Amino acid sequence: DQPDLDFEFRLFPNPASEQITVDLNLEQGAEISVSIYGLDGKVLNSENLGYLNDGLQSIAVPVGHLDNGMYVFELKAGNKQFRKSIFISK
Repeated sequence: DQPDLDFEFRLFPNPASEQITVDLNLEQGAEISVSIYGLDGKVLNSENLGYLNDGLQSIAVPVGHLDNGMYVFELKAGNKQFRKSIFISK
């Protein structure tokens, strides 16, 4: 059972064309995964990043294979998950 995590993250650029960068500030290390969903709920991309140490982490997520439009980006860290809308525009 993982302890509650407190962390902040931001995605940029948004809209994106080739990649989205995730800046993540973890108070303690955690298992991290990222996923991108279509608006229909279908998983289009999922990546388990493994254990990341505490502190500031920067993660590049490729999105060049996605068509223009809106998607849902999901970040899981330990026992928490967060979702944000992202836009792809090429």
